[in-house]
Amino acid sequence: MQTEKNIYYKEELEELIKQKELYIATIVHDLKNPIQAQVISLKMLRNENLGILNDKQKELIDIILESCNYLKQLLKTMLEVYKLETGVVKLNNEDINIDKLIQNSIKEIAAFSSYKKVSIEYVNTIKNQIISADKILIRRVISNLLNNGINYSKMNSQFKIELEEDSERIYLKFISTGYIIPEEVRSHIFDKYVTSQGLTHRTGTGLGLYYCKKALELHNAKIYLVSHNENNEFIIEFQKTNNILPEKIIW
Repeated sequence: MQTEKNIYYKEELEELIKQKELYIATIVHDLKNPIQAQVISLKMLRNENLGILNDKQKELIDIILESCNYLKQLLKTMLEVYKLETGVVKLNNEDINIDKLIQNSIKEIAAFSSYKKVSIEYVNTIKNQIISADKILIRRVISNLLNNGINYSKMNSQFKIELEEDSERIYLKFISTGYIIPEEVRSHIFDKYVTSQGLTHRTGTGLGLYYCKKALELHNAKIYLVSHNENNEFIIEFQKTNNILPEKIIW
C-alpha cells in the first residue's frame, strides 16, 4: 500500500517528466526555422543560383544538405511524438486514396533515394484504394518508414513497397534488403528510444517507429516487423472501409 509520502514523490516525478518533455518540445520547435533556412540556402547553392560549382563542391553540398534534412526530420518526429503523447493531436479522419498517398511520398523522397543509390519499386494489387484515416498522420507514417528503409538499406540495393489486401484488411509492406535487425532488438523495435544501433553509421533517436506505432493505434491499425534471410519487412494492417473510389479526387 502506498504511503502519502510515496504518492507525493510519484506525483512530483511525473510533473518533472512533463516539464522536461515540454522543455524539449519547445527547443525542438525553435530549432525548426533555422534548420529550414539552412536547407533552403544549401538548395540554392546546389542549384547553382549563386554561381557555378565544380564536382567536389557539389558533392560536399550534397553531404551537408542530406545531414540537414535528416536533422530536420528528427526534430519533426520529436515534436510530433510529444503531441501524440500529450493528446494535442486530434484525428481528422477522411476518405483518402492510399495509393496516391504512397506515390506522392515516393516522389518526395526521390532525391534521398538517389543520393543513397537505392532504387524504389512499388507494387499495388488492391482494388478499393480508399481508407478512412487522418491524411497528415498517415502520410507522416509512410514518410518515416520510407526514410528508415532507405537509410538502412545498402547502397545499390532495392527498396520495395507492396500494397496488398484480403477480405478484411489492407497490407502496406516496406521491404529493405541488406542490414538485418538483430533478433534481440526486434521485439522492442517499436518502443520509445529503441534504435537499430550498429546496422549503419547512423543510430537516430529511436522515435520514428515509436511514432508510427502510436499514430497507427489511433486508427485501429497495427504495425509489426518480419525479418528473414536478408530482408526486413515492416507491415501495416489497415481495416477495410466500404467506400468506393470516386472517379476524381482533389488533392
